[in-house]
Amino acid sequence: MSERTPMDQLHAETTMGDLLIRAIKRGGARTAFISDGRRTTYHEFGVHLSRMSQFFEHQGIGRGDGVVCLSRNSMEAFLIGAACYLAGVRLTNLHPLASEDDQVFMLEDSGAKTFFFDPSAYAERAHAVARRVPSAKMLSLGPSSLTIDAIAEAAVLTPRDLVSNALSTDLCWLIYTGGTTGRPKGVMHTHRTHVAMTLTEMAEWDWPVAPVFLATTPISHGAGGCLLPVLMLGGTAVMTNGFSPESFFDAVRSYGVSSTFLVPTMIYKLLDYAELHDIRKTTLELIIYGAAPMTPTRLHEAIDRFGPIFMQLYGQSEAPNCATTLRCAEHIATDERRLTSCGAPIGSSQVALLDEAGAPVATGELGEICIRGPLVMEGYWNRSEETAHAFRHGWLHTGDLARCDEEGFIYIVGRSKDMIITGGFNVYPSEVEDALTAHEAVSAAAVIGLPDELWGEAVTAVVVLREGRQATAAELIAWVRQAKGPVSTPKTVHFVQEIAVTSLGKPDKKALRQRYQTLVGRDSVDITLAGAAG
Repeated sequence: MSERTPMDQLHAETTMGDLLIRAIKRGGARTAFISDGRRTTYHEFGVHLSRMSQFFEHQGIGRGDGVVCLSRNSMEAFLIGAACYLAGVRLTNLHPLASEDDQVFMLEDSGAKTFFFDPSAYAERAHAVARRVPSAKMLSLGPSSLTIDAIAEAAVLTPRDLVSNALSTDLCWLIYTGGTTGRPKGVMHTHRTHVAMTLTEMAEWDWPVAPVFLATTPISHGAGGCLLPVLMLGGTAVMTNGFSPESFFDAVRSYGVSSTFLVPTMIYKLLDYAELHDIRKTTLELIIYGAAPMTPTRLHEAIDRFGPIFMQLYGQSEAPNCATTLRCAEHIATDERRLTSCGAPIGSSQVALLDEAGAPVATGELGEICIRGPLVMEGYWNRSEETAHAFRHGWLHTGDLARCDEEGFIYIVGRSKDMIITGGFNVYPSEVEDALTAHEAVSAAAVIGLPDELWGEAVTAVVVLREGRQATAAELIAWVRQAKGPVSTPKTVHFVQEIAVTSLGKPDKKALRQRYQTLVGRDSVDITLAGAAG
């Protein structure tokens, strides 16, 4: 690997390690983390980071190496990532909810030489994974009978000045996409990409002053991308694990939380819980939501309950976190359609809607969201053909279908693979889901297409009813027919207590298709499962 020369350094770009060191120096005695009830100042975190960086050196973990980490949300988990930033090591966080097979695949595929794990939550799983991949050295983030405790070993080392040894072109994160459509793919990101993401989030998002950010979704994914902007803004990251409305509001009250990142299903649960609570009296100033769109009816309800504090982001692993943003003020625009938008492109990226030939579509026409700019990945790890396919026509193709209005706001209608072709007509699930959730009895809905001899695919709805409300399949079918016409009308409605979601909080439509494909019929069927009413 070539070393830097003086002329190379003349235009050297900032790395994630450089940003982190600046945040630590600026933060000083302020609280950087609240984790497991413990407060850690910026200065104290800098000491931990100095020691962990030296521990990396003692373990022979250096620039260009790969590290994998399986952990719950904790300061220690972020510490491993921070040490990777400084060392020029690529990090792969294993999603805690992924299957053992997928975690084994990621560890093997990433080529990581070291596997850190959190013994308080994942000792058994980590041992099972490591046993299947003996080439990776296993290290623990706390006391463990399985291997040495990296935290304890680092704690005896003498702190020294923090230095970033990475280049902006070094791989920073190797993020694996969900395995719901086959084997996960490793998405390669350099320091350059993640610095661009961090600075864009700082500039484009509606952050409170010195935000107190609650990380309740896994920091191995979306919430993790919010942490460095919070630290750069002199804020505090509050780490929690598991989600319930009670624990969420307890954390908000206990720590004065002003901002958080949630997926729509979590917000729906907060709304159902909060009917008897005055949410506007909390310290919350910003709720960032993403991973999936919120339905307009429930978004209206959320704004009425919480106030105008919602900000939507749109991105994907291949262009992380913020290709477009719908800011808080844009949620209260006079145009009601705006609530169905994922926002407008952020300043640092080009976003276009293209047809299959790679040509821009006209305003209001359907096209695939494609992205250019500093947020775009380097490609898929060891998958040159899939990289070439994703980068065709000189753009990153997201697979999301959308329309754009005259003001540049983008409206997603669904994933290209989720589009339903029924009777020769195209049906976009999100449009049917929006119609269903506009019914007063419906809390959430997912719409899928299932094989059908007559129609090709049958529009099928999976519905969660609001507590204490009732509706029948026939009633909801008639409701959608009135709102969207016969083509988009579900042939079947299934009532469930909860809709299956992926490890990233998105409706798991692959699992839903597998579950219901044997129950398809051309006549409307009211299949009542546990928790249904009507």
